[in-house]
Amino acid sequence: MKKRIKLILPMTLAFFLAACGGSAETAETKAADSQKTEKAAVETTASEPEEDVSYPDLDTPFNTYMEARFSEDGKTAYLPLDNGECLQIEESEPITFAVATPDRKHVIVLLSSDELYETDIRLKKKKVISDNCSSSRVYPSNEGMCFQATVDKEPHLMRYTFEDENLVDLGACSVYGMSGGGMAAVAVSDGDLCLLPADSDELIRYPGLGVDNMKIKALPDDGSTVIWTETTDKSLTEKLYTLGADGTAQLLGDITVRGLVFVNYSKDSKLALVTSEYVSHLYIRDTSGQWHRVELPDGLKNEAYVYETDAGLLHQVNANEIHYLYVRCGNELCAVSPDGTITTIQKSVRDFDIIDGTLYYSDTGKNIYSASLNGAEVSESTLLLSGMDAFAVTQDGQYLYGMYVHEDDNKVRSLSVYPLHEENAAEIMLDENIYADSHVYLSAESGAAFYVTGAQRVADSYYYAGTLMVYHPETGETKTIDTDVYKDTFMNGKDYVIVSEYAQSTAGIGKFVSFHGDLMYRKKPADNTDGDRFDWYFYDGSEPVLMVADLDY
Repeated sequence: MKKRIKLILPMTLAFFLAACGGSAETAETKAADSQKTEKAAVETTASEPEEDVSYPDLDTPFNTYMEARFSEDGKTAYLPLDNGECLQIEESEPITFAVATPDRKHVIVLLSSDELYETDIRLKKKKVISDNCSSSRVYPSNEGMCFQATVDKEPHLMRYTFEDENLVDLGACSVYGMSGGGMAAVAVSDGDLCLLPADSDELIRYPGLGVDNMKIKALPDDGSTVIWTETTDKSLTEKLYTLGADGTAQLLGDITVRGLVFVNYSKDSKLALVTSEYVSHLYIRDTSGQWHRVELPDGLKNEAYVYETDAGLLHQVNANEIHYLYVRCGNELCAVSPDGTITTIQKSVRDFDIIDGTLYYSDTGKNIYSASLNGAEVSESTLLLSGMDAFAVTQDGQYLYGMYVHEDDNKVRSLSVYPLHEENAAEIMLDENIYADSHVYLSAESGAAFYVTGAQRVADSYYYAGTLMVYHPETGETKTIDTDVYKDTFMNGKDYVIVSEYAQSTAGIGKFVSFHGDLMYRKKPADNTDGDRFDWYFYDGSEPVLMVADLDY
C-alpha cells in the first residue's frame, strides 16, 4: 500500500549567485590555518536497520532535489519520493524548508528557529548540522549541502558532508557559488577568492582575486576552476575570467552585460563550453586545460541553449568521447572541435537534434529533414515532414514528435508522431487541442508522450487545467489518465532535459521534455473553483494514486 501524503514541485539547481555582506578572515594561499573546520553537532536517534532504497542515476546537468510542501500551520512537511511514496515530517514548530537529496537517500530540514538537520530517508536518524542557519538558501547534493549560517553576526557560507560529518566555513562572504551536481564551493571573502574542492576539506585562498564587482558564473563539479565576470567602467560590457592553473586570474574576453552567460561542462568536467547572448564568439576549454576563443562565422550570434556533441548532450558524456560540439548560430548549424576549429555544416537551420549519428533539423520554412552526420560532414538531407513548428526525437531514435500552431488560433497546438524506423511511414495526428505553451513529456525508456489536452483557465487564476493523456507508440494506444489536471505540473521530480532547443528559446511554442521514471502531477480538487488548491497524484502506468489532497498552490 502506498502512503498517502503530499508531494511538491521538483526543483532544479544548476548554479546560484547570492550576495551577503561582511568581513572575512586573513588571506594566505592554500593555508589550512585560515580554514574553519569543525565537527558538526550531532543528535542521534536509535533506529532499526534501514531497507535499501535505490533510484536510477540522474541524467541531467541540474542537481535535481525534491522539495516539500507544508500544512497550513507549517508544522508538517510532505515530501514525495518519486516512487509513489510520500514522507510526512512533523515538528513542534513551523518548518521553513525540507528537501530530499537527488539520490533520495537524505532528507534535509530547516526549522523556523534556524535549526538545520539531516535525517535518513526513513526519518529514523537525526543529525543537527547547525542551530544558526540564517537563510532558507540551503543547497543539497548527494554528498552533502551548502548553506548560510550566522557567525559573529555575519552571514557565512558553510559546507557539510554526509560521509564524514564535517563542517567547513568558507568565511563571511560578499559573493559565493557552488557546482551544480557536486560539493565544490567558492566564496569571495575579505578580498580573496576562496575555493573548496569537492574532494577536500582544505580551503584554498587566492589573495586579491576577490573583488566587489565580480559575479561567479560557474564552478565544475570537481572544483578545478572558477568562471566569473567583473563589471567595467563601460556599462555595456563585463570582463570574463577563469582561474588559471597557476592561481592567477586569466582573462578570456569581454561579454555583453545584458546577455546571459551559459557555462556547460562535460560529464567529467574536463571539457567546458562558455557562451553568452548577443556576442559573436564562444570559449572552449580543452582537456589539457587550454582555453580557445572561437569566432563565429560572419559575426553570427550563438542562440543555442541545448548543447549537442557527436556522443550525446554535453553534460551526459565524458570529454574523451567528444570530437565535435554543435551549436546553432543565427540560422547556421556549426560544428566546433575541442581545439576551436569551427565549420558551418548546414544553413537555414531553425532547430536540430542529433541521435546516434543522425542529424534531424528543421529549416526556416519549417521543413523537417534527416541526414547522416560524421564530425563536420553531413550527407545529403532527406525531407521527412513539412510545416512543423517544433519537434523532438525520442532517445532511441524511433519516433519524431511534432507540434503545429493553428493558423486560425495561435493559442492552440496540434501534436503528432512520426515513426522513423518504418519504411513508407505516415505521420499520425495525436491531438488537436493542446493549449499554447504546454509541455509534452517524452519517456526516455519507452518513448511514450504525456500531455494535457483541452486545457481551460481555472476561474481568474494563472492556471490552466485539462485532461492528462498518454500515447504509447509501440502499441499505438492513446489513454486518458485523469481529468482536471493542471498543465505543465506533471513531472517525476528527478531529472529532465529539454530536448527541443528552438522551443526552449522561443516563447509560446511549448517544449518537449525528456524524462526518466514515473510521473507525478497536480489535479484540481473537485470542490475548488478558484484554482488555488491542488491534489497530488502519482502515476506508474497503471492507475493514478492520490498521495495527498487539498494543498495550497
